[in-house]
Amino acid sequence: MSQQYAIRYNIRSHTVFKSDEVIRKVASLIDEKKHKVNLGKPDKVILIEIFQLFCGVSVVDGEEWEALKRYNMNALYSLGVTGDEGVGGLKSTDSRTECLTSE
Repeated sequence: MSQQYAIRYNIRSHTVFKSDEVIRKVASLIDEKKHKVNLGKPDKVILIEIFQLFCGVSVVDGEEWEALKRYNMNALYSLGVTGDEGVGGLKSTDSRTECLTSE
């Protein structure tokens, strides 16, 4: 089954590998006849995290990745959890305001 994909990376405290080198290496492992690059709305996102000497690689669903604010914890903090809205039950609220007014 053909999938469209994007490669996203985060490199911190590491000077050996450069971002374009990481993307080229990972992309070379993917069958380009079967799978196509789509940076706007990919079916799958290949996440690469490099921190010092450690490297993590994940393949996640593209739609969920966008709906969950690209796994940005600061952006997710501003979302409240409900039982019936959005991916994973997330609905936009400002929980910081609720905490301040409930005292």
